Amino acid sequence: MNIKIEPTQKVLSSFAGLLPIQKLMESFNFKDFISKSLPSQHYGVRRNAQKFENLVLGFGVGASCLDDMQILHNDLGFNIMCDEKKYTPKSYGNLLRSFDRYNCKLMNYQLVELAYKMRSKFLSKKESITIDIDSTVIKQYGKKMEGVRKHRNGYLCLDMITACDEFGFQYWHDVRKGNTHTANGSKEMIHEIFNRMPHTSHYKKIRKYVRADSGYCQKEFFNSCFAKDARFVVRMRADMLEPLIPRINNWVAQNPKRKDCIMFYDGRECEIGKTYYTRKKCHGILRVVVIRALKESLKNHVLAESPNNYDYFGWISSIGEHEMNNEELIRFYRKRGRIENCIREMKSGYDLRHYPCLKLSANKAYGLAAAFAYNFMRCLALISGQKKVPYAKTLRIRFIHRPAQIVRHARTVVFRYAEHHYKEVSNWLDKITQIQLGYTT
Repeated sequence: MNIKIEPTQKVLSSFAGLLPIQKLMESFNFKDFISKSLPSQHYGVRRNAQKFENLVLGFGVGASCLDDMQILHNDLGFNIMCDEKKYTPKSYGNLLRSFDRYNCKLMNYQLVELAYKMRSKFLSKKESITIDIDSTVIKQYGKKMEGVRKHRNGYLCLDMITACDEFGFQYWHDVRKGNTHTANGSKEMIHEIFNRMPHTSHYKKIRKYVRADSGYCQKEFFNSCFAKDARFVVRMRADMLEPLIPRINNWVAQNPKRKDCIMFYDGRECEIGKTYYTRKKCHGILRVVVIRALKESLKNHVLAESPNNYDYFGWISSIGEHEMNNEELIRFYRKRGRIENCIREMKSGYDLRHYPCLKLSANKAYGLAAAFAYNFMRCLALISGQKKVPYAKTLRIRFIHRPAQIVRHARTVVFRYAEHHYKEVSNWLDKITQIQLGYTT
């Protein structure tokens, strides 16, 4: 096939699929919503709100640094979505550097409230909400970056902590100093997430759950969950679990022929036992569920019963047996893998492996812009009716990268799509226009 190229005078855009995202942001009144949390330095709150919205749209398209924003503005379609306000990378950097710790906290609170609004629009019939919490190390190479510290493995790093619900909406996002203990700040996170839950009849009856790994196995974390009437299940630390193992007498073997049989994390057959845990300054008696599997080296030996012959794995929980039996509790906790996928998505799909600023609060603001973009992309996927929400790469291929011709008529801008793209985009826009501000009762 002989392929040739020719120039055209028509104005084209490769990001015309951003239109539903932009309309979605308008439906949630995003610019006014975040204005009260933005710094007022430099050019005022209104212009800063426009810059922050542009950053969110840039993350939606796939910008991986501030320099990418200038390149994206060369696309007329992207520039129109940004209200034709073109800013330089230095201008975006000035906005991020104008954030202080107080502004970042306010913006995190806005993220919580917006996540609840989105959940109310698309998942209003759910009788429970499950918050997964986790943190991750982010390797950095800039020695002069504020907050960068040496990890125990020898490399420089920052630390990111996040909280998502069971459908992937992000409720908290914070960039912390490197080598920070994973549970630091979790009390404030739990308090703010549940304290900002809407006061509607639906949310007053909703059951609240929290899942976390062994780094959060602390009495302060337990008490903060008790204070907010949130049931929790946390993987138990080995030093807490070992003294409790002799108390367990009745181990229940699992039938490996069952399809839903509980197995050890590496696939070995296991037994399930339970006991209870109490401690001073910790409210209530907590339930402990433990699984054990014969050590791999002793698999083919006939041995006397001894605790040393087994590997153990345990969970501590405030969820009663009347609500979830032992097997159900283990399956419930194992769904916590979603938070790992969320973190991987933020680091890979939104390129939060790298932060652009020397100032820690500026990097916090940069991460929050990515978190808002992440939530809007999840919304768009739910609007399209997908049962399994795909990740950023697939979302951008399906939703964002829609070529269109741009035609201007006086004060009107028209995006001309291909026929099959037009049908899909118009269907999304119809659904977005039906979204009303406020919570469902």
